[in-house]
Amino acid sequence: MKKTKTPEENLEWNGYTIDELRYKRALTTARLDIQKERLLNQVNAVKGSFGMLEGRGIVGKMLRSLNYIDYAVLAFQAVGRIRALLVSRKRK
Repeated sequence: MKKTKTPEENLEWNGYTIDELRYKRALTTARLDIQKERLLNQVNAVKGSFGMLEGRGIVGKMLRSLNYIDYAVLAFQAVGRIRALLVSRKRK
């Protein structure tokens, strides 16, 4: 099998032609664009899984419309229900 010489070993090598450089540049740009699209798709997939908590989802819209007093009332009610559950379990 014939071994090909590297540019350092081949003294006759004069570098890349302008067409070869353009081709390599276009190939690299295409690879970068493909990777960008893949990353954007992955980010959108992750964002889509949390869509219910964002402003677009129903829960996000409901939470955004509440003020501090509403949060306090909800927390008080949640603590009351949890306490009632704990007390009923202790009785059994």
